[in-house]
Amino acid sequence: MLKKVVSLLLTLSFVFVIMSMEHSGIYQQSLVFGQTLTEGPSIESGTNDTQGQVDSFDAEGTIGSLAVDTLVGSDTSLGTHTGDLWILGGNWSFSVENGNLSNFDADIVMTRQDGSGRHIHSIDTLTDATGAIPPLTESNIVLRSENYTAFMGNANITTGEQVRYQDVPLVIHLNNGNALNLNVDPVKTDHHFKGLPVLGTVFSITDESGNQLRIEG
Repeated sequence: MLKKVVSLLLTLSFVFVIMSMEHSGIYQQSLVFGQTLTEGPSIESGTNDTQGQVDSFDAEGTIGSLAVDTLVGSDTSLGTHTGDLWILGGNWSFSVENGNLSNFDADIVMTRQDGSGRHIHSIDTLTDATGAIPPLTESNIVLRSENYTAFMGNANITTGEQVRYQDVPLVIHLNNGNALNLNVDPVKTDHHFKGLPVLGTVFSITDESGNQLRIEG
């Protein structure tokens, strides 16, 4: 009887953690890579939003995220496993010209919360980039209504001068002109980012004339 009660409590605790993570946006694509769980503008499957699209723009911002086993339920005692928690910082930027990704750069600084283990992962090329992520069917990458865009491709992730992870699938979401969600295939990176998205904020989004497009607030 006691085992059943403990099992029930653990199940309820896990469900509560998942619900909290979904509400905070941390859970997006953390369990099954390739299934787009990030919410963008409401677009029916098989259709494209053609109003207010911008197919040439630049975006940049900073990274502020965590990589920790506890968030995905593999550890229940964060206080005694400080080595499992990594703080992520850095910068990112990308450019789109006529619906095609012309540049993508991300420098992800990782360190433990005690300051040890600092290292930097760099992504400077995204190949085979396409905006065709279900339910979007348009292969061009465009900035849609509410300053939303999403695209996917493959990249090498380097540490120093060495390629650490090769040909890694990435899915990028830019939400409401304010938040970046960089999803990294956990299998191709040996779960280095704990299966969680690398999150960031947006500093600016500008069109080809340099006009600011980012929504304030």
